[in-house]
Amino acid sequence: MDNNTFMGLLIVALIALCGFAWKYKDELKKDSKPIQDLNKSVIELTFTLKQLNQDTINLKSRVDTHGNEIHELQRECVDHKARIKNLEKHCDDLLEG
Repeated sequence: MDNNTFMGLLIVALIALCGFAWKYKDELKKDSKPIQDLNKSVIELTFTLKQLNQDTINLKSRVDTHGNEIHELQRECVDHKARIKNLEKHCDDLLEG
């Protein structure tokens, strides 16, 4: 086998290897598309869960604040009821006496 034949076969072999590599690269891209879509979905889901978690924390804080306000208003209502009963009793005592 002379030099020219060897170089020709080497070039053909390199071209064939490049063709196979190019085809394999395209196949890898096709195979990685579902994985990329899955990764994108996971990232979106993670972001949504973080946002929901933050919203839940905010709502819990608001519920706690409102709960404290309601308890304070209930205490005031009990105080007012007691004052009204005392005033009614005092008025009854004044009317009787």
